[in-house]
Amino acid sequence: MSVSGLHVGLLGGLLLGVMRRLRVRRVLRLPALAVFLAGYCALTGFSAASVRAAVMLMLTLLAQLASRRPDRLTTLAAAVLALDPLQAWSAGFVLSFSAMLGITLLLPPLTRLFARLFPYPEKSHPLRYALGRLGRGALSLTAVSLAAQVGVLLPTAAYFHQLPLYGVLINLLIVPLAGTMLTPLCAITLLFSSVPLAGQALGWTASLLARLLLWL
Repeated sequence: MSVSGLHVGLLGGLLLGVMRRLRVRRVLRLPALAVFLAGYCALTGFSAASVRAAVMLMLTLLAQLASRRPDRLTTLAAAVLALDPLQAWSAGFVLSFSAMLGITLLLPPLTRLFARLFPYPEKSHPLRYALGRLGRGALSLTAVSLAAQVGVLLPTAAYFHQLPLYGVLINLLIVPLAGTMLTPLCAITLLFSSVPLAGQALGWTASLLARLLLWL
């Protein structure tokens, strides 16, 4: 699996959740997260995707700490400045930032469109309301994936000399599966790898899911 901003978001969100549970003061959360993310970026060789996500996450939290509304385009531009200028010629840099630019510009209108097409049912019907929430969650993941895929269409054509439009559709299935199932499952498998039966069962399940995604 490639290093991506998704991993930074998952790990950063997990650390923030733990610190909230432990009631760590808000002023201390940001430095602790900064040290953690700096270590993770160093572990990944300061890849463009990990540095971009770390910088954007830190600036977003800093804005919230200062009671300011974070601006996605500003944080994305700041992440560009934090990288080695020579990385601007690499495919990883261009694809990572193109995907984030697509999300930044296209996600809000897509979210509003889906909200109009599929409104929440009334709370007076608990089952319908619960199903509606699940459906909206799936649509939210679909909107993020679609926005990112549109963002990387032209860079993909430029770097790989092909434009497989069916990839946009299949990634609407693959990206949520990889982000919400395979990545957390791999982390859990590593934690339980020394436990004989549990580690083997988890490893077999993760391998099966990975093979399914590769087949898709």
